[in-house]
Amino acid sequence: MLLHCPHCACEFEAEDSELGKLVECPSCRNFLHAVIEGRKICPGCKRPVKDGASICIDCGYNLATGDRLSTEYTNPEDLLPLPMKILRYICDVFPGFFRPLVLIAFIITIGAALTAFFVGLMLIRMGVMMTGIFVCAAGGMIYAQGLCFLFAGSISYYKQALADFTSTQDYWFWTLLLSPFLTVFIIMVYVGKQVNG
Repeated sequence: MLLHCPHCACEFEAEDSELGKLVECPSCRNFLHAVIEGRKICPGCKRPVKDGASICIDCGYNLATGDRLSTEYTNPEDLLPLPMKILRYICDVFPGFFRPLVLIAFIITIGAALTAFFVGLMLIRMGVMMTGIFVCAAGGMIYAQGLCFLFAGSISYYKQALADFTSTQDYWFWTLLLSPFLTVFIIMVYVGKQVNG
């Protein structure tokens, strides 16, 4: 493109990629904006604006008001209805709910854990304390393994599953693992006080 220097009236050639930028005049060494005469330049970014345009598409400068427009980002998660947000949360935290084989493995481990707890409590009731405690502890381990299936979304062992948990999954894992034991302990203390008290 052909440019005219306003300082020395020299004409010189400039590349099209320099349009809207500061270029140096080869004659007088002054700097000028590379513009084509009769074309508007955006005061915000100094790039050429198409004829008839009122907003610069490069920087969002409004040529009529002098304001700069900005793009507002909206998170797609904010647009979801509440039931979808809850379903997405459940899917993120408990991916095993949505995988049939993992859900079946979880149900089987819960059944095995409840059976072990029942047998352990019966052994304790019959006076075989240590064996009963160990059987109950085995039931707790089976229950924890079932929770790992549910939270990991695959049939994996404790060590691998616990290493892959997010912080939210970790929170819910320990909450669901410890809450039944704390509930049973509180009930046992209450019943013990009522019976002995």
